[in-house]
Amino acid sequence: MKPAILTLATLLAVPASMATADVICMKSDEMEAALIDWYQLSPVSWTSTEESVIWASSDTGVWALVDYDGKTGMSCVLDQGEDWTDGGAGMLSASN
Repeated sequence: MKPAILTLATLLAVPASMATADVICMKSDEMEAALIDWYQLSPVSWTSTEESVIWASSDTGVWALVDYDGKTGMSCVLDQGEDWTDGGAGMLSASN
């Protein structure tokens, strides 16, 4: 579990302009624990029918786009960045 969380930590610590093409996947409960405990992120407008959810913190400006696979119980960070603001205004500029 620690190598996967360290990999996630590395991915989230890299600015969006330097992000790698690697997709980080792990069990959804482990992914959520890492996002909450390590980065103080929370889901943004999450409903039970969504497969992809943006996790963000308006305090730190960090955000992550997480894709969920309900069949396998796995989730993957598809994209991440900085400059998040309430309402997601910074996401587009952060991912470019």
